[in-house]
Amino acid sequence: MASKIDVSGLTINEEEAKDLGKAIFEAVLTTGEIEKYHEVHTGIEYDTQIAFIGTLGLVGKSISGCGVEGSSNTLPLTEKFWRPKRIGDRLEHCEADINNLFKLFKKKRAGSDFFNQVDSEELGVVMMRVADAIIQMFDRLAWFGDSAADTISGGGVYDNAYSSEMPYYTPLDGIWKQVFAETTLQEGGKYHVNIDVNEGGDYNAQNLGPDDLADGYARGIYKSMLNKRDARFKQAVNKGVEQVIHSTSALAENYVNWLEDQSLAFTLERAEDGKVTEIKYRNTTIIPRYDWDEHIAKQDDGSVINFPHRALLTTKENIPMGTPSQESLSEVKSFYAEYEEVNVMKFADLFDFKFLEDYMAVAAY
Repeated sequence: MASKIDVSGLTINEEEAKDLGKAIFEAVLTTGEIEKYHEVHTGIEYDTQIAFIGTLGLVGKSISGCGVEGSSNTLPLTEKFWRPKRIGDRLEHCEADINNLFKLFKKKRAGSDFFNQVDSEELGVVMMRVADAIIQMFDRLAWFGDSAADTISGGGVYDNAYSSEMPYYTPLDGIWKQVFAETTLQEGGKYHVNIDVNEGGDYNAQNLGPDDLADGYARGIYKSMLNKRDARFKQAVNKGVEQVIHSTSALAENYVNWLEDQSLAFTLERAEDGKVTEIKYRNTTIIPRYDWDEHIAKQDDGSVINFPHRALLTTKENIPMGTPSQESLSEVKSFYAEYEEVNVMKFADLFDFKFLEDYMAVAAY
């Protein structure tokens, strides 16, 4: 008879819950895309100010008399505010769930010491499940959070079939919502690059796959984005700030296809590594955002997808995450609900994502 895992034994006390919460947050930061793609600001509170200091303009005139004439130039100051929201959820696992997860966990654990700090492998199973869910939560809200998200029947852009998922998009306004609100990044704006296939009247006309796009199509988009950078953006990069292009996967793969056609060396390098090497264009890293595809595919009206091809050229400093502390997930709690016979784990966190300066970005959609 197969052994059973007693889920009641997974109940942890308050001190263990704090350690577990810290471990989960560290896992999210290191295995997700938070710290890699977003500068993390800690110590923020609601309405914490983000101040922007503009340029002073021209200074330095000829002095002909005894005194120096005062300048009419002023130093412009603008601001945005952190609006962290308390976001969390409750996960329940019955005995069968734990047994199946444990089998999967043992396979994934082989050759890895990632969860060594967890005393029991059974608890590690649950922790891995929670960490994966939180990583997905951060990625979803960072980019597609929209306080007004709704299905098509409610005036939004999501397929009506996903009405039950809308509460998972509405806690805060993510980066794309903020980008679309910037006049300079809207259609015709100085930091916008138009992707004409997005305007196709049906799925076929939108060329949804990398092979459906014309050869070198993505290269042309990336080229236009880099050429549209503001001089201040270029100066920042020249001083060492790293710029990247976050891109839907079809564009990124179309670019890789073009690279392979142009360079045998690139093909051989990929073959040797056994995986896709880091993709670059003009020394700028291209990041295929496969996680975007899942959310964009849901923005379907039955004939076309809402901007299926997208890219954002920016820096991690310009799209930061704010949270009161890196230990804020220490509120993770676990207990066994005897009547329902399920192990329950609850978590909550305060955080926000911001798109800061328009001139430090170029958007293509």
